[in-house]
Amino acid sequence: MRWFYRSTQFFSALVGGVSERDMEDARRALGPELYKVFAALPGQYRRHMLAVYRRVRHAGCNGQQVWQAALLHDAGKYDPASRRYVSLPYRVIIVLLAATAPGRRLLATLAEATDQKRGWRYPFYLNQRHAELGAQQAAQHGASPEVVNLIANHHNHEDENQELKVLQAADEES
Repeated sequence: MRWFYRSTQFFSALVGGVSERDMEDARRALGPELYKVFAALPGQYRRHMLAVYRRVRHAGCNGQQVWQAALLHDAGKYDPASRRYVSLPYRVIIVLLAATAPGRRLLATLAEATDQKRGWRYPFYLNQRHAELGAQQAAQHGASPEVVNLIANHHNHEDENQELKVLQAADEES
């Protein structure tokens, strides 16, 4: 069933839209400074993070920090300085490579630290380090330490924080 989930994600990224009402919901949850980070993201990321946000709320999680983290958890996949991001073709390659141990090793090699923001490997770098990079962006725009921590750890499944677990479940389902 993982293939079905990934197929749904793929087609949603191609055709899904973000309504003005969705953008207003994000604006209210984030406040003006954090909203700047969200609004700058490519549409495919805004759609995904709004879906995560809705799932977090539907799960009964009413904490403002987890709402904000849901709306920003993948912000690090976009570099506002270079305007580069992990585009759909890269995401397909990443998903396919991540399915096998040799592929995961290759991804790690492709994502090794690079300062070449114009190079073809840069999106692999962004994908590999997006939790850390997104946490940095959120902190630079005034996010609370709790929000920064949730974003930085949204792939850490060893943490016992309940809000983080809700965020992770919502992310995996969206």
